[in-house]
Amino acid sequence: MLCAGEAPLAAALAFATCLGFVVARQVLIPAIDAARDASMADPAAARRFARLHRSSVSINLLQVLLLLAAFGAAYART
Repeated sequence: MLCAGEAPLAAALAFATCLGFVVARQVLIPAIDAARDASMADPAAARRFARLHRSSVSINLLQVLLLLAAFGAAYART
């Protein structure tokens, strides 16, 4: 079981992953949606959409890596 008392590094990595999810869900995705809608007519909005989308993909990749590290850290404790 993953808990801060038994595997503090794994718990911290899992918490960081959760924070990334909250930021992406509450801040980034609404901005991406607005930029996508605006990009139909405005080239600047299309560039903004592309930048925001790259940020979202980067956060998702980082979350996968953090979870793999968390599982590795938890497994190493057993």
